[in-house]
Amino acid sequence: MSWFQSVRISGRKALTGTELPLGTKWYKTHVCELWTNWFIIKHHQYKKGYPMARPREFNTDDALNAAMNVFWAKGYEDASLPDLLDGMGITRGSLYKAFTDKRSLFLRVMQRYEQEAVTPAVNLLADDSISDGLDRIETLFRNVVQTVRGGDQRGCLMCTAAAGPASEDMEISQIVQNLLDQMKAGFDAALAAAGDFASVTPETRAILSDMLVTQYVGIRTLTRAQTTADQLDASVTAIIALLRARA
Repeated sequence: MSWFQSVRISGRKALTGTELPLGTKWYKTHVCELWTNWFIIKHHQYKKGYPMARPREFNTDDALNAAMNVFWAKGYEDASLPDLLDGMGITRGSLYKAFTDKRSLFLRVMQRYEQEAVTPAVNLLADDSISDGLDRIETLFRNVVQTVRGGDQRGCLMCTAAAGPASEDMEISQIVQNLLDQMKAGFDAALAAAGDFASVTPETRAILSDMLVTQYVGIRTLTRAQTTADQLDASVTAIIALLRARA
């Protein structure tokens, strides 16, 4: 039996699970011939070591960072699939294979945002090298103003998610709440190192921490609403002045 005949039979067996004779009438249909010939070509390519078609490769971290920027700029609802594909520089098939769908991608992006934005903010608030906790809080708020002065008015992805998909999706809501809880813990740590605030009851400090989370979310949301840096700076100055008057 020639190589061509053996591969032809192998192709038919792969398609039907049987080795019917080459002359069987059923095999003379165009569909079977097309698929058998396709199998022969691919088998020949494999034997010769020719490259086979593969999904486009990409760096997952780079793709997630790009997706984060798209969601950050447009919000969850307004970030279309073409926006994401264009921003990430990947194909539709690659996105579905790596991330399943838009929602699953957003969940991964929120994890990335926690690492890139929330964790550094919490670390700043808990930074013992800055002895005065109010200085830590002021630095965090002033950083928001400086970001706007630098031309970035995307606001906060966590805040955008809280006002958008978190209201309808329980899993996204839980992620957002976890991030807010981390911010609250950071403010609590800063207040514990801030003059008279260090001696108040834990319950009182928790209430004050909640207030600061509210102020922080508000400032970041106003940033997205195109509020000017000067307006934001005035608000921050007022917040810090009230805290220092109490401390």
